[in-house]
Amino acid sequence: MNLFITIVLLSCVIVLGDWRNWKSYHPTMLYIALCNLTYNFITGSKKLWVFVSPFLGHNVTDALYIFVVTPAIAFLFLSKYPPRHRLVYILGFAIAFSLIEWIQHEAGFITYQHGWSFGWSVQFYLVMFPMLRLHHRLPVVAYVLSVGITYFYMKVFGFA
Repeated sequence: MNLFITIVLLSCVIVLGDWRNWKSYHPTMLYIALCNLTYNFITGSKKLWVFVSPFLGHNVTDALYIFVVTPAIAFLFLSKYPPRHRLVYILGFAIAFSLIEWIQHEAGFITYQHGWSFGWSVQFYLVMFPMLRLHHRLPVVAYVLSVGITYFYMKVFGFA
């Protein structure tokens, strides 16, 4: 399932991505990869969610999400970011990726642990997509806010 999602996402990126301006999205693609790496570093062996794959090991699946899936999501999100109806656009992405995660969870390809739940994932997506846009426009502000958001999650889930 994780490999399938990666292939479908990359197909969407190839077809729908704004390739003429990919360099302007690249810093935000690195930002989301860094955020994902930070999550993996902070949580260590106490992961809040774990991807399950019958074909790929946990570390390979994590690497796929860190270096391919999340940067592709950022690229796709920023490629089509509209000048108007931004809230609807952000909500659409949050709903779409929440639905994808719900299917993954129901199919057993993602498990929640240590207090994380699907509700936390939905809330996270509602924060993540505006943060991607903020990073694209005002990276320093996004990094400062990211520290605060990270600290919040660390407190809630017992890492701080």
